Amino acid sequence: MDADVCSNFIYTEGAVLVDSLLSADITGGDGGLCSPPAITSGTLAFPKPKLVNATILNLNGTLVDILPLSNILDYVRSVANISFGIMTGEIPPHDAWFETPENIIPQLKAAFDAMAIIKAKIYPAIGNLEASPLKYVPQRIFDALFVQELWILHPQPHPGLRIVSLNTNFCYIMNFYLYGHTAEYDPRSEMQWLIQQLQAAEDIGERVWVIGHVPPSQVDCINNWPSLYRQVVARYSPHVIAEQFFGHSHYDEFSLTYGLGGKSAQHAVSTSWIGPSVTPYTDLNPAFRIYKVDTKSWNVFESLTYVADLNKSASWDATDSSPNWHLEYSARQTYSTYVPIAADQPLSAGWWHNVTNVLESNPAAFKQYWSLRGHSANRLPECTQANGCVADIVCDLHASMRSEICSSVVVPLKKRDDDYSHDASAAGADMSPNLAASVITGIRSLSELRPNAKPWNKKPC
Repeated sequence: MDADVCSNFIYTEGAVLVDSLLSADITGGDGGLCSPPAITSGTLAFPKPKLVNATILNLNGTLVDILPLSNILDYVRSVANISFGIMTGEIPPHDAWFETPENIIPQLKAAFDAMAIIKAKIYPAIGNLEASPLKYVPQRIFDALFVQELWILHPQPHPGLRIVSLNTNFCYIMNFYLYGHTAEYDPRSEMQWLIQQLQAAEDIGERVWVIGHVPPSQVDCINNWPSLYRQVVARYSPHVIAEQFFGHSHYDEFSLTYGLGGKSAQHAVSTSWIGPSVTPYTDLNPAFRIYKVDTKSWNVFESLTYVADLNKSASWDATDSSPNWHLEYSARQTYSTYVPIAADQPLSAGWWHNVTNVLESNPAAFKQYWSLRGHSANRLPECTQANGCVADIVCDLHASMRSEICSSVVVPLKKRDDDYSHDASAAGADMSPNLAASVITGIRSLSELRPNAKPWNKKPC
């Protein structure tokens, strides 16, 4: 760990980490460095039972372009007429140990000022970096993020569609506040609030998009929270929740939620679209996406992903030119080659399930998916049936919560084999000597944990 990272980490997060460690059970579960026990968050109660034979609104045949932001705005305007945008979090840079609300607020303002060029409303979710350094979000960050009275006063971009934005820092594995309260499965009653929003939408026949940053199906989301979230999605899908959108992983991915009856196309009820990032971190080309969406069902009919080739960046500098943005692929055209789909049908969860069956059985199809997952940079580790990677990745696509994934990162205790030393007095200059020493000891212990991750499952965040 570099000295500046260590010292700033201790200064900004040390006290919370020590407080949580004193309260946490680190032997397993959501506090755990060891394999987690069974999920204990229980079963949610809903105001009304799920509707029997609930129907989804008919299509009206009118598609609009939806922009998930982080994106390159001048180019976007040349390829689409944006109706509105969603921004699934993470505007600040990854130097989280340097970030403070005083730094983050101007970054958010500058980003939203830049987004004004597309002349469309932007609906944001808060990411883990907006919550730096402590992953606890002060009110002034919310005030800066949900600017122009956009969110509070106008949560409906179109009649019949409601957008619900989740704060997924309540499940983020690096939110140290959570470790001192591992039995508090629904921090700040966010799931209860979500149920209220969805029930209100069901009662009046609205459709809902759920947006957030950390996908509940990722290893970064601690166990019990996504278990509750999955229950909510299963209760209100597919007749209320039209789509889900997340970010965080930087990869071009998706995950599926299933109802009762097993993991099959028939029982797939909702898709979580995990969008690619404009940030090339790590080993990725910058990318953005435009969705074409029916304006009655609010289901996605097309997903168009655009990239710029970073291996050509030297020529951009030499010629003072812009990145060579271009269409990377159409999801409909690419995957309908393997799983045909009628022109009047959306890219449904059931259709995506059938696509995953092809990915598992057809090496050429999976190779194409694996390249697109990495934004066509072709720098991801090898993934084949022979090394077990294909089965793991397809299993992950079928996972709606962390406990269902197959390629989870294992963290065994193992001594570092490199020299490690750090000056406790320098790192904790603004803390008491005893506290600084305690925090450094704890961080040194954590740094001695070497992830035994499968090479295809290295997460950039």
